[in-house]
Amino acid sequence: MTATSVKSEGRVSPYPTWLVLLGLLVVAGLAGWIIQLVQGLVVTDMRNVTVWGLYIVSFMFFVGLSAGGLIVSSATKVFKTTRFDSIAKIATLLSFSCIVAAAVSILPDMGRPERLWHMIIHPNFQSPLVWDMIIIGIYAALSAVYLWMMIRHDRGAISSDALRRMAFFALPTAILVHSVTAWIFGLQVSHPFWNSALMAPLFISSALVSGTALLMIAVLWLKRIGYLEFSGSQTRSLGALLSVFIVVDLFFLFSEIITEAYPQAAEGTEALELLITGAGAPMFWAEVLLGGVVALYLLLSRRTREQPGWVVLASVFVIIGIFFKRFNLLMAGFRLPLVSAEATVQTGPVSPNADTLLQTLEEGLGYFPSAVEWAIFGGVIALTALIFTLGVRYLPLGSVPEEEAGV
Repeated sequence: MTATSVKSEGRVSPYPTWLVLLGLLVVAGLAGWIIQLVQGLVVTDMRNVTVWGLYIVSFMFFVGLSAGGLIVSSATKVFKTTRFDSIAKIATLLSFSCIVAAAVSILPDMGRPERLWHMIIHPNFQSPLVWDMIIIGIYAALSAVYLWMMIRHDRGAISSDALRRMAFFALPTAILVHSVTAWIFGLQVSHPFWNSALMAPLFISSALVSGTALLMIAVLWLKRIGYLEFSGSQTRSLGALLSVFIVVDLFFLFSEIITEAYPQAAEGTEALELLITGAGAPMFWAEVLLGGVVALYLLLSRRTREQPGWVVLASVFVIIGIFFKRFNLLMAGFRLPLVSAEATVQTGPVSPNADTLLQTLEEGLGYFPSAVEWAIFGGVIALTALIFTLGVRYLPLGSVPEEEAGV
């Protein structure tokens, strides 16, 4: 079936329209990046104190989405379970798409991306950033090879033992890629809110939550269009697995908060105030209530866990909640600046009122992504969807022949 064909029922395939939409969003993201390259990072809302913004949030977010998918995919082989064999290739393609998006998200954060090669030829192996660059490169290559091996295995060209041996490499690599990303924050002693031994477990648990939720959405969509066979019992099993991951993630979040709050130290309480009652409170409570409590109810209730629409809604809530969690994590880390801000230190959007700037700093505000940042972020999301869509279209990943899929 070609991309412009018409299905037998007489309905025009939405595939071309979907590709055009994704292409336009990618172009808009590229346009935003060109504007930033020409005018500089001043077009963003990042300033002297808040030096990381939406691009780093995007990087953390997509690394988590990627790691979660590959963990689910490789775990089926490592633990010799066939429960989710039918979606292993879909999970791996999602992982590859998201890790590409994570790598791309770093480029606009660099004011001079053409100097990236300096890190490659003169790496500082004491820097977690270099560790992350290495592990992401390995992870992306491993995801592609693992997907290729699963496709070849379906054709009888690769043995089950060889595929399982590869899974033994894929699973720890997926865990390590998010651990290294967490250490970028957790090893910064100058930022008390980030400097925690729980940072890596928090990142891994969030990756499992968001990656499984994204996989759920993708699988149910592919099932709806007839590309994939996925039974109701498998949906319930994946939903139950997602529920367990949500509970674990909420437990780690509670442990981190109570650890910061109990000593009542200034550096801990100020960051918590930002999250619980301050500027980050709407996102924090949306994460806990929508992405936690409501999502758990929808996934576990007998009335909703059997309905794909409710399950997809729960998964969407989970993904939004994890994105909010990433955003708040970054902002809470900048709650205490490294230096005292004078009136001449630019901490947020340019304002003629220095008192407003200082007040903004004291209240933990001063950053909200600009239109250019949102355009670039939208382009990265569209790029992820485009890679996944083309993979589904042209790779033998589903349980139904492409001619019958209608994608």
